[in-house]
Amino acid sequence: MGERYRWKGPSHFDGTPETFGDGLELAPAVRVLREAVIKLREIVPRPPGDPAEELLDALARLTAIEKAVAAERTLLLAEANYHGATWQQMAQACRVRRQSLHKRYVERVTRVIGICSDSSSEKPLRLIMELYPNTFNRLVELGLINPEPSTTDGRPQLVFRRHTHAIALAQQQVSSKNSPEGND
Repeated sequence: MGERYRWKGPSHFDGTPETFGDGLELAPAVRVLREAVIKLREIVPRPPGDPAEELLDALARLTAIEKAVAAERTLLLAEANYHGATWQQMAQACRVRRQSLHKRYVERVTRVIGICSDSSSEKPLRLIMELYPNTFNRLVELGLINPEPSTTDGRPQLVFRRHTHAIALAQQQVSSKNSPEGND
């Protein structure tokens, strides 16, 4: 590849670049985001290959981070609202219009506040189901939990049956992968 086709900007392949070049520093949030993409690659490795394929993989990882950021935003909005922050204050913090923030998040925030106010032992699974539906669906696929319809106080809801045997087996598999004997 000739000089004409050489990428001259900050690159995914630089690890965690700190500048745009010529000493112009990246904003702290951008650096944190780049570090998160790199950390995600370390946690869930992908064999290096064609540069375009690796960049596409980085885009997929960035999408996963965006989904996690949206879930975290929902949780923060719910907690802030619970502690008395108004939708106007939260919109100012998010740098959006109050109506936009309210319209987009009010239903999820209300559900999260309800889940977190509950004393049920199912609270963590309900939060995962609300904030990370793909993770929840994966737990169901793996047979670790089974959501079953039920009625409580005359209202339909899901009850989660945990499959303790399947959970124990999954934990055992993870332990064996992480033990020195399992890494041969």
